[in-house]
Amino acid sequence: MPNHEVTIEPISEGALTRYKITVAFGTHTSHASYETLEAALDSFEPPLSARVRSHVVEAMRGGEKSVMFCLEDSLEIQ
Repeated sequence: MPNHEVTIEPISEGALTRYKITVAFGTHTSHASYETLEAALDSFEPPLSARVRSHVVEAMRGGEKSVMFCLEDSLEIQ
């Protein structure tokens, strides 16, 4: 059974940076865009674990172009 693969990437629009979330499951994908990284991370229900949130924030601060993770392994209920 395939997992939900999540990619979060910053999208620069001039001086503004938005965050695009892509969730892929098998051959299906969905996209959403958020004004802030915090809003993007808060959009998951159930919430992402503190470990995954920290990893994403640190990667973005470090200049990563995108961060990818498996949703099933990243939720707080685990």
